[in-house]
Amino acid sequence: MVDLESLRCFVAAAQTLNFGRAARSVHLSPSAFSERISRLEESLGVSLFVRSTRQIQLSLAGRVLLPKAEEMLQLAHRFYSTVADEPLHTELYLGTRYELGLSFLLPIVEELSKTHPHWTIHLYFGDAVSLCEALTKAKIDMIFGSMRLSEPSFLLQTTHLEEYRFVAAPSVAKSIQTRADLKKHSLIDISESLPLFRYWT
Repeated sequence: MVDLESLRCFVAAAQTLNFGRAARSVHLSPSAFSERISRLEESLGVSLFVRSTRQIQLSLAGRVLLPKAEEMLQLAHRFYSTVADEPLHTELYLGTRYELGLSFLLPIVEELSKTHPHWTIHLYFGDAVSLCEALTKAKIDMIFGSMRLSEPSFLLQTTHLEEYRFVAAPSVAKSIQTRADLKKHSLIDISESLPLFRYWT
């Protein structure tokens, strides 16, 4: 039988694609972590990673097994929560932009602290680059934001639909009846980060 700790190590390594960072995230020494991965591969009879001197990548078998491993760990967590006298304490590090965290997430976190007192949610603030780096290094568990993410190892999930409205001067607004009418006007970003362009696309 596959033990849950080895599965936890496999998922950590699959998410970070770095054995050193993954070992730190599950509080094991690099040698103990590598031993668990090797033992798991031996028991399954497959290589879960393609290793090179510079990097590791998930093998085909690893990509197939990853969602199943994540599902098994979630089931195990729910199992222990069911039989425990008190719900298991869950600690989550959530990365986001400062303004989004204060305006949108903080009220949600405060509400969750009342309905789920066994949850501890830490907010980690940063820009898109620093948040992606923190997630890659397993310093945070997830990112909540509206930035575009191109990292192929990240799993993306849309939480809610956002709708935007363009507001124009009355004289301009009267001339816009269809989308085609918008082509006669220019949309100008005053910020180098091009937020209007990103929202529009």
